[in-house]
Amino acid sequence: MKSVKIFSVLFIALCFCSCSTILPLDDSIIEKVGGESQLPNFQYYISRNVVLDHAEQSSNTNLKKGEAKIVNYRKEDQINLYKKTPGVVLDYSNQRGARVLNVAFEAGDSKYLQFAKTSKSKYYYIKTVKGKQVKYNGKLYTYSTPAQKGIKQLFKKKKADAYDGLRPCLLIKLNKKDIVKKESRTMRGRKL
Repeated sequence: MKSVKIFSVLFIALCFCSCSTILPLDDSIIEKVGGESQLPNFQYYISRNVVLDHAEQSSNTNLKKGEAKIVNYRKEDQINLYKKTPGVVLDYSNQRGARVLNVAFEAGDSKYLQFAKTSKSKYYYIKTVKGKQVKYNGKLYTYSTPAQKGIKQLFKKKKADAYDGLRPCLLIKLNKKDIVKKESRTMRGRKL
């Protein structure tokens, strides 16, 4: 009898548990938690691995004793941002019909990536400046997303804006509980 009670308590506890799910951020979630003013209070995550590359070149030439000397300098900077790295919103604004979030994944006021949601998109995707370039720390970086094995089989596009998993977007952790209280009774009738 004691084991039946313990099993019943465990079963009831499991029924009331809720699980956190990481999913793309959209406006319906923002509105449910109090609107745009709540944006800085979310913990954000990046949906996939992103590599940022930046290169600067310069050269120095001089002529010494009839010999030309050319020295070329190239400085390469690569930043890796791994899937589900946590980030925070530093600022948000509306720019040309799009809501733009400045999300920092490391310390520094200018070290942020921009994510934008337009009227044509449902989610907040990485904002590009020119083609596959993004602005980061005051410089233009080329971004790439390393291929993930079998990604096309995992995500089949059903709508034009369905989350495809291919473009980097913002994710949030959602802890949703559905509590249903059901009462059942039988009417016994009424006599005079």
